[in-house]
Amino acid sequence: MTRNSHIFETKIPNGPLGDPVVYCLSQKTGEALLLDLGDLSNLSNKEILKVRHVAVSHTHLDHFIGFDRLLRVNVPHFKPFELCGPPGLIKNVQGKMNAYCWNLLEPGQIRIRVRKSPAMAQSRPRCSRMTNRLSRKSNRTRNRCFHRTIHHHPQNPRFAR
Repeated sequence: MTRNSHIFETKIPNGPLGDPVVYCLSQKTGEALLLDLGDLSNLSNKEILKVRHVAVSHTHLDHFIGFDRLLRVNVPHFKPFELCGPPGLIKNVQGKMNAYCWNLLEPGQIRIRVRKSPAMAQSRPRCSRMTNRLSRKSNRTRNRCFHRTIHHHPQNPRFAR
């Protein structure tokens, strides 16, 4: 009988008291998963290039500061990655992407798929009245997963559904 299981090698690069990040490397595929995006300075560029999926619990600074490094390391390599997180994540990523000048990129150089999971709204810290409305709304959409793929082209950011 063949088992289709993954063996993950995990580490907490910032220790138990640092910014939250859990790095999970699949022994089977060689790809990595990040649980939260705290400070990534204790991960090498080689380790970051293996990251294809990121689960973000919420976008407080200590859980999302590593997005810039993840993006910076991946830009020259044309490697896509996927983020999944609470409602509002697409807007947060879009805000970060709009903060930079992208005049030196080639088309398709940045490919990020962002998924927001309404089910994560229950565990997310309450940051605004809008969050409360999204939480109530999530009861109707619990089994759906919304996503948006972000393509950045020089001087023409495009957010396509």
